[in-house]
Amino acid sequence: MRYRIGDPYTPLIEELERARQWAMVQLLENQGAGERLDAVRRLFLTATERRDDEQAETCFRWLLKAVDDFHLGDFLGETMRGKVLDRTDGLDEAREQLVRCRAAEAVDLWSKLPSKGVGKCRVQVAEDESYLEDCDAPTLLKTKKAVLEEVARRWRDTKDEDEADRLFGFIVQIDSRFEEERKLVETVVREATGPGFPTGRAVRCYLSLADRMERFGCRLIDRIARTLAISWARNSDSNDLLQVFGAVRPLLKEKKDPTYPEFACLRETADRLADLEAKVEVLRAALYPPDSFWKKWHVLFRFPAVDRVEVVETLQSGHGTRDENGLHDRFGILRDLVQEWHDRYPEIEVLVRLEVPHSFKEGEFTFEREQRLDR
Repeated sequence: MRYRIGDPYTPLIEELERARQWAMVQLLENQGAGERLDAVRRLFLTATERRDDEQAETCFRWLLKAVDDFHLGDFLGETMRGKVLDRTDGLDEAREQLVRCRAAEAVDLWSKLPSKGVGKCRVQVAEDESYLEDCDAPTLLKTKKAVLEEVARRWRDTKDEDEADRLFGFIVQIDSRFEEERKLVETVVREATGPGFPTGRAVRCYLSLADRMERFGCRLIDRIARTLAISWARNSDSNDLLQVFGAVRPLLKEKKDPTYPEFACLRETADRLADLEAKVEVLRAALYPPDSFWKKWHVLFRFPAVDRVEVVETLQSGHGTRDENGLHDRFGILRDLVQEWHDRYPEIEVLVRLEVPHSFKEGEFTFEREQRLDR
């Protein structure tokens, strides 16, 4: 969500009109931005009390739009295309305040969500006899995922490390007794810590988990620790990553009680990455033999996980990249070299890719081809 000058903007009332939510339009259209925000918040909480997951999730989306309206209303202008952001003075500050408030709203609402619902459980009374009875069950899973995603998005994107630590602390203290909710939290964290997640933040959050475990238990923390370890690996240069692991190891040896799952995960991840790096060095040596006076290949090695490698060659667009047949031939040679190495280490999943980025269109390619070498 990046609101910029000239971007079209659809206020909540117009979104409701397009969705034909006429009752909502009638309720909200004559209210100010603050009153509208309060009204939608009440509707959201009413839906959660009824355990109406679909309606609660919808109301939460409306609530976020009401937050946007509250902060951006003064920056809107009318054009033939409709409403657009047309004021620059103070927009950056308003935009930053907006995303902070969205996350703060989500954190506040989480504490108001019901912790359980009512489901049916089968009770076995004899080998051939059982009956159903009411029991506690997870509830509002779609809504909870939407709320938590808003928190995780701000945790990932904020430049304020103190804010990031507070939001991570909030995420970690969620330790539901329901497996469905623990998987939900794990999924949200995994998606938030994908490519581009700040490496330093992943490291700091990873190492903070020992204290969290003492206070909150470890059913979910071990999963989050592993997710952060993978993020650490994915978003770091391999050489830097191994140096960081090496720096952390002495701290682990000094720990009086080395049974913390996150520390076990750290050791395991460090050992597996070191082993992977050593195996990739064999491939690197094959592509760049020491007696070669020039570099034939322009390859970058990426490590999405401790058992996966991406071998990516990127060629700059130019005269030498206009021959598509030649590019296919070059890809075939690279793939065969990697395949020969992969036959030696079949336990590693490998992606081979050749790409030529477009000169003027970021994120687009004039040529791209890839092939996965499975384990």
